[in-house]
Amino acid sequence: MAATPPVQQQRELVLSVSSLPPHDRAVVRDIVLANTSGLSPGWLISDTDEGANGSLLPPLSGLEQNANAIELRHSGNASTIFELNRPLSNPHLVQSFNRIGTHYLSRIQGRNIGSDRNGTWIGNLVGGLFGRRDKRSESRRLDILLAGSTGSGKTTALNTISSPVLFDEVAATNNTLTTAHNTSIAIDYGFKEFDAFYIHMHAIPDQARFARMIKPALTACNAVLILADATSEDPINDVCRQIELLSELGAIEHPLLIAYTHLDVRNMPKNFTQRVAAHTGFRIPAIPLDPRDRGSVTRVLSLLANACGTARSIQ
Repeated sequence: MAATPPVQQQRELVLSVSSLPPHDRAVVRDIVLANTSGLSPGWLISDTDEGANGSLLPPLSGLEQNANAIELRHSGNASTIFELNRPLSNPHLVQSFNRIGTHYLSRIQGRNIGSDRNGTWIGNLVGGLFGRRDKRSESRRLDILLAGSTGSGKTTALNTISSPVLFDEVAATNNTLTTAHNTSIAIDYGFKEFDAFYIHMHAIPDQARFARMIKPALTACNAVLILADATSEDPINDVCRQIELLSELGAIEHPLLIAYTHLDVRNMPKNFTQRVAAHTGFRIPAIPLDPRDRGSVTRVLSLLANACGTARSIQ
């Protein structure tokens, strides 16, 4: 009988939930069991770390209590960390598991993903080298950060304007989350060419601990779009928190724009931009955005692209 190809051994990923409270363990296990046929690759949930490919990490206290993280381990004491928003619910968890699992298997099988530093945005920006990029776009590349709270529409906007939406792995330069020597943070990444620009979009992690770990990458951008969720309990505080983080990271000097999302559900508080300016000292223009509508996303990106074009030359 022929030997089983090595790839067959990686069709299921074992995820430890030993760090979670009992209720969350049960929720994750029930969702995985109920969606076995819809998960590719398959996931097995374990209560112990032994033999697991990775761990589902609990949220921190305070402002970051709304997000978990999945840490998947590789050979050589390396790992990749994925932000996982709460609540741990179906179908959000199934969708996240499928994207994370596919990316993880591609990485360990050596396919072209974010660990190829010659072709990624972090290699291009921080290193100043553009690798194998499209030569037609050499003079018009634009890198935009999408910031915003959990559920504000960052990934939805990327899905609307870019196909496909990928994970890019950014090396962590300040790592306090794990004991792995070589840690990468996986972030949502998309790209779109229109008008005079070749736009690369990168969704900044909502968790400050992740953002601080990849500070050099986040500061090497051309513009920032902050998504303000109208359905949030406190959208003003959400945006102020994002601005303070961006200011700490040194990204506040770039052109900024606030985009109001979920306005079909609820209106934004009155005098929103004035109240944000009073709290942060930054008066930032704002515009409505429907992350599900291609025309709406294109219009907002065009505004930022034009602001960059008039503010400074595009490398």
